[in-house]
Amino acid sequence: MRLIIIATVILLAGSPTYAQETPPAMVSPYDALADAIFGVKRAEHDFVKSLLDHHRRAALAHVDVVWSYG
Repeated sequence: MRLIIIATVILLAGSPTYAQETPPAMVSPYDALADAIFGVKRAEHDFVKSLLDHHRRAALAHVDVVWSYG
């Protein structure tokens, strides 16, 4: 009985290493998905940056107009 318990523990302890391997057919789609996510993040960053720059320039132009009449 003791031998069966030890053998079961050894077999179960070795099985998580097989579960952690990603099948090669899934690697490429996951890479493409990660690239898409990073691309969207970068596009969002660039969009927000350009929007803030536009508002900054508009505010500076408004300050120039106000100061020229002051």
